[in-house]
Amino acid sequence: MKLMVKTYRLLFEILLLLIAVTCAAAQTPLWTHTASSQSTTDQVVDLALSKNGATVALGGSSFSILNKTGAEFGSFLQANSVGMSTDGTRIAAAMDDGIHVFFPNGTARWSAGTEPMVHVAVSGDGGTVVTGDKQGTLQIYNGTGSKVGATAVIKKESTTVLNLATTRNGSVIAATDSQGLYLYTRAGKVRWKTDFDTPSALALAANGTLVIIGGSHSVLLYNATNTSAEKVGEYDTGGRVDSLATSTDGTRTVAGTEDKKVTLLDETGDVIWSNPTGDWANLVALSDDASVIAAGSMDKKVQVFFQNGTLRWGYDLSTRPTALAVSGDGTSIGVGCEDGTSYLFTTAITPNKTSTVKNATVAKNGTSTNKTATINATAAKNGTPSNKTVAVNITPAKNGTRNNTSEVLTVATDPQKSPMPLLPAVLAALGFVALLSRRRL
Repeated sequence: MKLMVKTYRLLFEILLLLIAVTCAAAQTPLWTHTASSQSTTDQVVDLALSKNGATVALGGSSFSILNKTGAEFGSFLQANSVGMSTDGTRIAAAMDDGIHVFFPNGTARWSAGTEPMVHVAVSGDGGTVVTGDKQGTLQIYNGTGSKVGATAVIKKESTTVLNLATTRNGSVIAATDSQGLYLYTRAGKVRWKTDFDTPSALALAANGTLVIIGGSHSVLLYNATNTSAEKVGEYDTGGRVDSLATSTDGTRTVAGTEDKKVTLLDETGDVIWSNPTGDWANLVALSDDASVIAAGSMDKKVQVFFQNGTLRWGYDLSTRPTALAVSGDGTSIGVGCEDGTSYLFTTAITPNKTSTVKNATVAKNGTSTNKTATINATAAKNGTPSNKTVAVNITPAKNGTRNNTSEVLTVATDPQKSPMPLLPAVLAALGFVALLSRRRL
């Protein structure tokens, strides 16, 4: 009887260890930041990350520049849109009094214009900064603030620039208004344009090969190297496309749609995979090589996927997400919310944890009994889902005879914020081991 009590006590200790290890794999942000503005609307409207995730820019009722530890190097009144060069050395903010470009420490580099700007795009090399306003006008600057080429006007009649993007070297510029998609050269000349009713999302491959546009029920993909609009792919959705992002080479495009889905497409618009979200998927982002894909949804969640569609991890946010970015190297993920809170996460799941309970010895009839429990929680990175392996070795002794029982349970999981999905399997395994132990007593 005493041996049975001690056996169950050991099993209970193993259960506690399993819970501790599972909780350790839960994802937590590197930092959270709250908008310093006194505005009644503190929503984060835009977020940009440097390629290595070391510099973060937040736009909204307040404009902030932070580093990877959460230290704030600059905080300004507001920004309608933000953009950043790949190395994070040029950070641009479209404000109500023009365009302002900063160093990562918050020091001003240069400013231009006096009219309200609603969008800004910065080339990866930092040599081109493009702004868009409510009159459908695009202004193009070089890295030091000098105007480049002619002012581009989308339409003669007043129309707001809805979306804006440029390539890594700034040679191609894409813009949308309520009536279509427009492609420009760095000199401000129209390469081509195509009609499209109320575009809702835009993405441009950094290498300038592909431009993607989303609308009420479709995603259209165009060859961006031509001098005329050539559609190379199309994907029909079950709802409005609210967000698009594409890899550097345009071979992978992710779409977030109103029908509660996040979908990965190839360069022809064919579906690679499509995953459901708890609510309307209003934000998507991915790394340069599409190995890390993130989605935000209106049910206050952010989810991060491997390129094959397997879930890496998820996190419950304070409120609905309104801005999302993945660093180019895929190591960091930034999220902004409608209440002014922003988060920075590391993409990697919590490092490997191994806990061992061994040499728990009880005696019966003068014979020792060894019980060893080893728990391995292995988190994988870059393409392979993580496994949690529970190995429980019970070696009870009865009447001087050693009986060896070894049961191993492997549960393929994707660590979530909550550890609860693993517990049923853990309890089942422990119950099975307990039953075996009881039969031998």
